Amino acid sequence: MFPYPSGSLHAGHLRVYTISDCAARFQRMRGRAVLHPIGWDAFGLPAENAARERGVDPATWTAKNTDAMRAALRRLGTSFDWSREVATCDPAYFRWTQDLFQRMLRVGLVYQAEAEVWWDPVDKTVLANEQVDEDGIAWRSGVPAERRLLKQWFVRTPALADRLLADISAVEEYNRRRKRLHADWWARATEQARALNASARDSARDSAPDSSASAGRKNGRQARAAAAPALFAAIAEQEADALGPAPELAGWPSDVLAMQREWIGRRVVPTVTVTASLAGAGAGAEPVSFDAARRAAAPSAPAAVLVGPSHPVALKASALPGDAGAAHSAELARLRREAAAATAAPRGAAGPEASAHRIGDVDLGGGLTVPLVAVAGLANSALRLGRGEDGAPADGRTAELAELVTGRDAGCTAEPEGGELAWAVRAAAKACPDVAERLGWWRQAAAEAAAAAMSDVLSGHGSAAGAGATGQGKQQPLEEGEGVEEGEEAAVQRAMIAAEDAAAAAQWAEHGPTERHREAFAMRDWLVSRQRFWGTPVPVVHCAACGPQPAPQLPVELPPIGSLVPEDEAAAAGGAILSPLSRAPEWWQACDCPKCGGAARRDVDTLDTFVDSSWYFHRYPDPAHAEAPCSPEAAGAWSPVDLYVGGVEHATTHLLYARFFHAFMADEGLLGPDPPAGFASRLLTQGMVLGRVWKDAASKRVVTDAAERARAEAEAAAGEGGWVSAWEKMSKSKGNGVDAEALLDQEGADVARLQVLFLAPPHKSIKWEEGRLAGVRRWLARLADAVAASEQEAQADGRGRAGAPQPPLAGDRAGDEDSSAAASAAEAAAACAQADAALAAAVAASAASVTTCMSDTLAFNVAVAELMKLTKTVTAAEGASPLARASALDSLLKMLAPAAPHAAAELWHRLATAWGQSLPGAPTPSPASGIDGVAYFDVHAQPWPAPTA
Repeated sequence: MFPYPSGSLHAGHLRVYTISDCAARFQRMRGRAVLHPIGWDAFGLPAENAARERGVDPATWTAKNTDAMRAALRRLGTSFDWSREVATCDPAYFRWTQDLFQRMLRVGLVYQAEAEVWWDPVDKTVLANEQVDEDGIAWRSGVPAERRLLKQWFVRTPALADRLLADISAVEEYNRRRKRLHADWWARATEQARALNASARDSARDSAPDSSASAGRKNGRQARAAAAPALFAAIAEQEADALGPAPELAGWPSDVLAMQREWIGRRVVPTVTVTASLAGAGAGAEPVSFDAARRAAAPSAPAAVLVGPSHPVALKASALPGDAGAAHSAELARLRREAAAATAAPRGAAGPEASAHRIGDVDLGGGLTVPLVAVAGLANSALRLGRGEDGAPADGRTAELAELVTGRDAGCTAEPEGGELAWAVRAAAKACPDVAERLGWWRQAAAEAAAAAMSDVLSGHGSAAGAGATGQGKQQPLEEGEGVEEGEEAAVQRAMIAAEDAAAAAQWAEHGPTERHREAFAMRDWLVSRQRFWGTPVPVVHCAACGPQPAPQLPVELPPIGSLVPEDEAAAAGGAILSPLSRAPEWWQACDCPKCGGAARRDVDTLDTFVDSSWYFHRYPDPAHAEAPCSPEAAGAWSPVDLYVGGVEHATTHLLYARFFHAFMADEGLLGPDPPAGFASRLLTQGMVLGRVWKDAASKRVVTDAAERARAEAEAAAGEGGWVSAWEKMSKSKGNGVDAEALLDQEGADVARLQVLFLAPPHKSIKWEEGRLAGVRRWLARLADAVAASEQEAQADGRGRAGAPQPPLAGDRAGDEDSSAAASAAEAAAACAQADAALAAAVAASAASVTTCMSDTLAFNVAVAELMKLTKTVTAAEGASPLARASALDSLLKMLAPAAPHAAAELWHRLATAWGQSLPGAPTPSPASGIDGVAYFDVHAQPWPAPTA
């Protein structure tokens, strides 16, 4: 686990740590070696903002919160291995984060570039694309993010996109094959169930001709239950033989993998290499070559080639000597400023139109020349180029593609006005008469061709759908007086498209450049630098002669500074935004270039916290390793993570970055000789904890005051109107949160743990109602009463820890009584033995169910429900012997231990003390864990109950 040390537990913490702890305790009792570590994602904006508001140092604030969180997690009863505790703000940890960054820098996966980025005006820092939602809202502050031009550090995540996708494809193919096999097995299981039902009915009829049909059904259910384990075992064995080893990500939810596939966005695009002549470059200047992508599905008449103001070809135009370069530089800077000032409105929506600037012409061959135009903001929609047809990386693994746009992209045909590139083409047409002229020519030519095609349609000699194409599907002529149907407007557009495409395809095939189909990815390069203080310093020094170089000594630690407020001088200094670290000149100036030995300066940005948290799981096996980010031997022994618990909201951020880091670390040889393909073999995405929100029915105002909430609940319960309620994610601002520590004070850790496990399957959201805690409380009380009764039975039977086991059956002491009494005793003994056997069978069935729930399905709610049911069975088994009931309680408390460790430990210690060697497995005290020098029976050191009678 790797929480942010907020200082206090909330309901979400309570749920996720209970789930992981329950799984860890269960596996330990099964005899597995379990690594259940804890660490702290301690850097980041929340700590820095809180420290700034209180006038304290972020390190002091974070340490205080970490201590409080550690104490709260201990109170919850978590069994973390605290000896492996790490924290991202510890130099012993972030020294290796910096090492990984430098490794990526050396192999070209990290670079620095000026780019339009998202800026959070509240938190005053840049945001990665993943941290801004589709409406342009910043992920943490909840305000609209702005666009600004800044020099930032990026990681080329698309460079490994093909590997990330290959792992997903392997799982999808495995699941398809598995589904086909399961369909066959399900048919066989259904046939077997029918046979068992028929056999059970026949058996019931033979033994009791007058028995009811329900008795036959009951026998059938019992027969199916008895046969199920063998059937499932056979299926599992056949599945392993038929499918082979499961892919590394086979244990990940399909929706998470689908989200990652969509985010990576692999597509095969037709690209062409074009040659541009820059305006003002002079007659002797060499043309510039670059790649452009054609978006239209079919060849269309090219209108222009568009680039963003920060595209490499645009930067080359800015670098031209003399007045031409100065003019380009000024215009492109204006475009960047306009893009930075624009809000995150959808393209084509109402708002300021994009500006454009012509920077040259592109020769497409065959005398076809189109304008090369830079459009404000276009770089945001650029694709990233992956591998080419030959499998080799293209343009240094990633490259920004220009857009070869057509009339169709401009929204001139069936493409809606708000089409993907329509806004950019219209901006280019407005700024460049040549583009407008080409679009006008295209409209006229296409309209003339469409008019001729529609003339054929209306006279019965053709069809709109096939106009300009096949000419099939003729329609009858319109009768006099009939108007043009509404649907025929679309037919006209289809005719225009078909006519234009036919001509353009012929022209493109004869004169156009050679196209190559290459992989491109919608996933952008990952922006990792932040203009904040409380983070891992970027381990780079800048030399005027050598450029950016890896800092020679790690860790690069944070210096003391006077103020944490970032300097935002955008208005006064043309967009310059300075990190708080810029206020420590004695720190950033005190370094030399490791390459030439000259004066250099440190980078004053820090790394996004997602960088820190993308590899921590590889540090846990050996957190003191001093030679590399992780020990290859320890990583090889413990990888991959067997169960990773986290929220689905991180599907396209942390979980994707972690996969990227794992792949990179494997390539670097940091994970041993044969590392797994994925960092975690199983992912459990827990649902949210929802609280009830009360709103005024008229104003929709959320009621946050406690007294007003109570009044709303009372009036709603009485049937009075005026209030509406809904279940929403817990939040302090909505007044529907739960103070987890207050809950622990009031109810105890076990009641809280059992409640979050019982309310819903772990991947589903739960609706928190404190009134439902009473049910769990009563169940634990009923268990305590059962143990107390068993203690009394042990004492009455003369047992105890040292007592020799004695059969508790009255029939054994019949002695020389008369034959009638002996027969009666024998009858009672037989009935008791039958009750004992039934109770043992019920315990075995529950053990099988709970084991499956905790290991295979992770349905902890079903496991808790099964234990509740078993409690009723044990307490109702009055005909069973005291020892049989004690043995059943023994198994029940062992199965309860992972979920409710405190209650199970106390109750089982009492039970083991009372019955001693009479219990199955002959429990022995655990002196190493004694309290005040007194040895006690430790339920957590006991083996898990066998799921067989």
